Amino acid sequence: MISITELEKNELLKILESGVTLGADEKQELADLVEKMNKRKVIENHPYAISVIQIDGKPYYTTYVADDSKKDGRRKISAQKREHLENKIYEDYKQKTTLSFDMVCKEWLKAHKSEVKPQSFQRLMTDYNRFIPNCNFAKKPIKSIEALQIREYLQKTIIDEKLGEQAYKNLKTILRGTFAHAVERKYILINPMRDLTVSTVNLAKPKKKAREEVVFTIKERDLLRDYITKDSENYGDTVPYSILLSFQLGLRVGELVALKWSDISKGTIHIQRQEVIYDVYDDDLNKTKSSVHEVVEYTKTQAGERILPLTPEAKRILDKIKEWNKIHKLKSDFIFVNASNHNFNRQRINTCLYSYCEKVDIIKKSSHKIRRSVISSLLDNLANKKAVQEFAGHENIETTFNSYYKNISDDDDLITGMCACL
Repeated sequence: MISITELEKNELLKILESGVTLGADEKQELADLVEKMNKRKVIENHPYAISVIQIDGKPYYTTYVADDSKKDGRRKISAQKREHLENKIYEDYKQKTTLSFDMVCKEWLKAHKSEVKPQSFQRLMTDYNRFIPNCNFAKKPIKSIEALQIREYLQKTIIDEKLGEQAYKNLKTILRGTFAHAVERKYILINPMRDLTVSTVNLAKPKKKAREEVVFTIKERDLLRDYITKDSENYGDTVPYSILLSFQLGLRVGELVALKWSDISKGTIHIQRQEVIYDVYDDDLNKTKSSVHEVVEYTKTQAGERILPLTPEAKRILDKIKEWNKIHKLKSDFIFVNASNHNFNRQRINTCLYSYCEKVDIIKKSSHKIRRSVISSLLDNLANKKAVQEFAGHENIETTFNSYYKNISDDDDLITGMCACL
């Protein structure tokens, strides 16, 4: 049975459009041939069986075509002749494949919205707005897009946008999701992303940051903790204590602000929820709310749920917070709350931490740098590295070592150690 590839079809169309050697009749004949072969390919790949049924004693050919408006996702079509049924199948295919890439991408996003967490969907929308509107095939029919176009677009975007590894993965997620959706909906027969390979040699390499930018050194940690401990007695709420507790537990800031008194039991604390921040989109992908803060009953990963032992200092800090809340008649199961009994959000903690960094004259760093510093200190001092991984709530030890470990010793200590070795 004759079939035709997309490449062959495009070559034939180029001949048709050139008009150099073909007369009008010859061009029409060749166009009919292309249409006939393309129709044959569609029929060959039609996903539903063609059956013959009897209606009023007459034979009818019947099959299904995809239809999202139907409960089972398909619609029955029929005709008295097989040829007429095949024409209906082909017309249905052509109608669906006039959809542009951007239209199908939005359709996929709408369908995918209910399948992912709100913060994950926000990242998808951020990447969609960054990449897709300016994509050179965004407005082209999705059926006309070939692997070569996609490869050229990705290679150009890597260079023009100076994409790093994560941004490149995010872009590919949208492309793969869109084309897979198109295949699933029968808009296209073959996924052009299926065997696509793209060189990543030009991906931007992350710039290595100075140690002072990514962790608190031992001296910075001690300087900061001493200052905050003294200042916390006269502060207007318990935010300083949240920073001090973070130096003990090394939590993600979203985990820290979601802690409850009921999480504490027999000298341990159960990390089992987090605060998430996301934008809200309606069914037409219009943003209706920005930066919604919500405490959810799950952690970043499965490994994120963990039970940590409380150090004597952590217990002392928690006692101070409990005393403060009692004096100010704050009643909430959340540990860190404001005067209205609402739990703090992560920005409140980071803003306070930045202010303290300025007061002790060190580089401004976020609460995540506290987490990295605590994990690094544990890796330096504990022989059981697996225990540190579990303490951090990481899925694998490589994350703990490669993404979190930094030397937190001060330069003076390093120099002293080096001199002792020489």
